[in-house]
Amino acid sequence: MQEKDKEIDKDVNGTLYKSNRIQKTDLKKESQIAPFKVKLPLKLFVFACSVVSLSWFFEGHRRFQQALTMDAIAYLAVGVFLTLALVVVQAFFIYAEEKAKGNRTRTIKLFDKMYETLTKRQAKINVNEIGRQD
Repeated sequence: MQEKDKEIDKDVNGTLYKSNRIQKTDLKKESQIAPFKVKLPLKLFVFACSVVSLSWFFEGHRRFQQALTMDAIAYLAVGVFLTLALVVVQAFFIYAEEKAKGNRTRTIKLFDKMYETLTKRQAKINVNEIGRQD
């Protein structure tokens, strides 16, 4: 940030420190694109699919121990890939919520690209809805 944005404040004990204050213009820029929100039904659906895929993994593992058949390999492979994919989706949900709150501790390039794509798409939808109402 620029030097003019830094101000000297006092905390409760009287200690001086520099703080970065958010300008009103920054808030207007950020509010133009609404943060991506993950709806609860979508979260529950992904969680239920994760439970099913994990049960397929364990079923495939059980069948694989009994005998090496094609259905055992199929159950195991589908269970592994679906479980991993759905864990990545749930990780993105958490990342998106933390980014919307401003509490991110790390940046993940893949999730950042996904987040930007989804927020741009959501902004286009919001603009189209506003145009139809007028």
